[in-house]
Amino acid sequence: MIIPECGCIPNEQTPEVLKEIAASAVPWDRDLDTMPNIIDWTSFEPELHEKLDSPEYVPQSFLWWDNAQDLFTPSQEYRPNCAGFAMANASLMRLIIQSRFQYSEQKCEKFNPMLTWLISKGGSAYGGQSIAAIAKYGNQVGNFLAKDVGDYDPAHIGTARSEEANRNAARHQIGFSLYDGDDPGGAIIDLLKCGYTCFVGNDLAVSAGTYTDENGVDCVQLSGSRWSHATAFGGAVYYMGKWYFPWGNSHGPIYKRRKIGDPMIDNLPDFCGLMPEETVRDFMSGSFHDLCAVLFTEAPYDPSIRATLNPSAAKEA
Repeated sequence: MIIPECGCIPNEQTPEVLKEIAASAVPWDRDLDTMPNIIDWTSFEPELHEKLDSPEYVPQSFLWWDNAQDLFTPSQEYRPNCAGFAMANASLMRLIIQSRFQYSEQKCEKFNPMLTWLISKGGSAYGGQSIAAIAKYGNQVGNFLAKDVGDYDPAHIGTARSEEANRNAARHQIGFSLYDGDDPGGAIIDLLKCGYTCFVGNDLAVSAGTYTDENGVDCVQLSGSRWSHATAFGGAVYYMGKWYFPWGNSHGPIYKRRKIGDPMIDNLPDFCGLMPEETVRDFMSGSFHDLCAVLFTEAPYDPSIRATLNPSAAKEA
């Protein structure tokens, strides 16, 4: 398999990072109110199945985009830092979902997707990065705020920052679980239905533009071509008996949709597209398909992370 210099490097090409993460991952004792920073996937996955298999489960939409579009940077432009964008976007989506549906002490603010990516590469602005490596630095360094280091600028490639910027980035360190299984598309669907987010690397490309499905919803579709790219998933929309999953790219506002009169769909920003379940599965069926679940975007995260499927219950708690 030939992977171009730009974009996302398969995890298997960063074996030392994989070993480090495997050594740091711990089982999650769900009787405790705290969640470890890095969780072994085999101990986390039962949490998802427990929720979704419960007789009390009711399909619930998780929306992050109302009044939040200005917190995101739509395009990476000419820098090959898709992994930085994917991690930052999934982190911010998770923080907003935490704030709206669960519990968070953090204010949702705009992230700059550049700096953590640069730090993960030793300051180099060239070549790609793996999902595992950017997850490691999202955990150890965090996400930098635009108010501290400026808005994203592809020409600004320095790593100098203030101590305040470091402290604020550390407040947005991610807790994560690196996927280890043979159904990454199914894992994404389960994560999103439970209010978590994720970022992925894969080699099956998505077309610019959309197609209209049987419900009148404009969805993204696979192009049949290849890329080596990292993107984010966050949120879930249950509409007319069908699941749609928001997918965030970093190629600009190229997924414009016709308005259908439902704000759940109409208000999604155009750097994102909607994928039905079958598209999510197909998207992750290529020759490489790396996945990292973002469990929280707040350090320390003391209360229980367990996602509620009932927002009113979360507000009453």
